[in-house]
Amino acid sequence: AEAKVIRRGRELSFCEVTVADPDGKPVADGIATYRFG
Repeated sequence: AEAKVIRRGRELSFCEVTVADPDGKPVADGIATYRFG
């Protein structure tokens, strides 16, 4: 899996996530929201 931060604030972070199979072919995409602080 590979993730990229799209936007980071003081308490929230929004990320795009891509999951690939062993051959490198993308099999799933998602967006994750993390709360920290």
